[in-house]
Amino acid sequence: MKKYSLQRCTTSTVCALAAALLASGTAWAQEQAAPQELGLDTVLVEVAEENEVWEITEARVEQARAARREAWAALLPSIALSASGTRYGEEIDFGGRQVRPQYDWAASGRASIAIFDGTRYPLLERSGELLEATQALSKWQRSTLLFEARQSFYLLAAAQNSVDIAQRTLELRQAQLERAQALLDAKIAVKLDVERARTQMLEAKQALLEARALRGNADDALGALLAREPGASVRARVDDAALPTPPEAAPLERIDERPDFKAVKNQIRAVELSEEAIWWSFLPLVELRADARTGPESAFSNPDGFTWSMTLSATWLLYDGGARYAQLDALEAQVKEETLQYQSDLRQARVGVRQALRDWKTADAAVAVARQQVEAASQAYETAQQRFEQGLDTNIDVIQASETLFRAETTLNRRIFDARVAAAEYRYLVGLLGVE
Repeated sequence: MKKYSLQRCTTSTVCALAAALLASGTAWAQEQAAPQELGLDTVLVEVAEENEVWEITEARVEQARAARREAWAALLPSIALSASGTRYGEEIDFGGRQVRPQYDWAASGRASIAIFDGTRYPLLERSGELLEATQALSKWQRSTLLFEARQSFYLLAAAQNSVDIAQRTLELRQAQLERAQALLDAKIAVKLDVERARTQMLEAKQALLEARALRGNADDALGALLAREPGASVRARVDDAALPTPPEAAPLERIDERPDFKAVKNQIRAVELSEEAIWWSFLPLVELRADARTGPESAFSNPDGFTWSMTLSATWLLYDGGARYAQLDALEAQVKEETLQYQSDLRQARVGVRQALRDWKTADAAVAVARQQVEAASQAYETAQQRFEQGLDTNIDVIQASETLFRAETTLNRRIFDARVAAAEYRYLVGLLGVE
């Protein structure tokens, strides 16, 4: 036996070192696997910093800004320069004078500006409306992301509470099983009481497994919003007593100020400006153009080596087969459609806000009732347990009281989750998340 131990570890120093490395490796693995605890504020900040939606909305706003700059550029003059060099096969002379040199070069410049183009001013204003619409939609999308983060955070908190409730219930029913077994050994209880207690304990184990699975799913959902790799567990740190109080009435008159509705109004105005630009296209386009050219002197084409010209032109499109009238009809129908859809969505949003506030108030009241149910169920369980030990009640009464307590705690956990989500949904629908 001694020889075998020496073969496995020849010196005590090596054994101690191996044990230390094993212990440190185990501690490191436990530290790596330990979930990170986060509060709601930290989650919202991390979502804003890490989730791709934030950068996507920034990219869309930047595209709208670029379109705005492009519309401004259409009002400014355009300037172009060019240069060329040519080698001909031979020089051409006529009457002793050079008509075309063998090597020729030229440099020219052109500047032009539209003195009057009625379509460009409505299009410039249209680009501004589209920029504001993009900014408003970006704000709404960020608000939606924050609402989803709150939902996932509260779901994880509720799942954690479900695990805690299931764990406490399992420990409670294990104690019941041990107590029933002790009473059976003391000839006070019967074997049926032990079997019932064992059945309840196994059901509690099953509930704990399901609660842990739910917590894992909620953990993954929140981790995805935080742009974390799969397996990087987090835990929600939340105060169960900190529940917001619902307001008395919803500010329905402010719903049209919500970012998504502001964006719709900007988009409708942009379509109206497109229609206005087409009406302006029925007027002539007046343009001023200046050209200058320099190159070798030529007796026929360029005796001074430099030429310039200035042109004022007017272009009037009198007939295009009715294409512009067709565009006007299409845009007018689009404005009507989007306006009606806006009115319908606004009406539905007001109804949704009223329902969200009603759900919040109902959930808030349900939390208070559920707390009372837990208190009553807890007292009933303690009483049933005491009476069972005194021989006044059967184990069935204890089991029923235990089930009632488990259901009451589970109901309270669900009601708290409903109240938190209802409050977040109300604030989201009113347009407060991500705006305040």
